[in-house]
Amino acid sequence: MLSAALERLGLIDEYHLVVHPVLAGHGPNVFQGLERSRHLDLVSTTRLTSGVTAMHYRRKEG
Repeated sequence: MLSAALERLGLIDEYHLVVHPVLAGHGPNVFQGLERSRHLDLVSTTRLTSGVTAMHYRRKEG
């Protein structure tokens, strides 16, 4: 997965995720293929009238 390869190389400083509310038993894992957990700070959250949530995360300093 491209995102996992870029993260392993330390090339990602921020994530902008958009979550669509869908009923499902499973789905793709954004961080699949990474060996360790990531420490992120939530910068902002925007909830749209459609039910979609947009979130902005930044890599935690330190």
